[in-house]
Amino acid sequence: MSHATRSFRLLLIMGMAAVVAVIMSAPDALAQPGKTPDELLKGFLAAVQAKSYEGMVAPLVAEGGEIAAELEKPEQKAANMLSLEKLNRALAPRLAKGYAAISMGMLKYRGYQIYLWKLEYKDGGDDDLAYGIVTMDGRFRNFGVRPPGFVQGAY
Repeated sequence: MSHATRSFRLLLIMGMAAVVAVIMSAPDALAQPGKTPDELLKGFLAAVQAKSYEGMVAPLVAEGGEIAAELEKPEQKAANMLSLEKLNRALAPRLAKGYAAISMGMLKYRGYQIYLWKLEYKDGGDDDLAYGIVTMDGRFRNFGVRPPGFVQGAY
């Protein structure tokens, strides 16, 4: 694929994301009572930077029920702690220097709302893609951060 084609696709995706971002600002975009997806992302990134397991899982625990019970299982907590350690090692130094989370919109997919953000770091390095997953009835399910290279060759 030529550089011009990749650039055009990126520009098209960014334009579509801007339109979705305007739609996303509607009141029903709340992922948890009193918390916007942007606020939840900020809390998640603060928890990653502080290496706070409790902070990372707080939105899930707030949901209660089966999700909260699942988080209490030793094997699940161990897996989550490993993920937190990896994220902390990769992101904490960059987050400490500052970042901007730029909303790229929301996708509906198989009963979920998937919120997307571009993380621009003040260190001038590569950006990352952050996502938050919420059920259609507004229950928070997951956050993650990935380098954008994982979608390379998807088109």
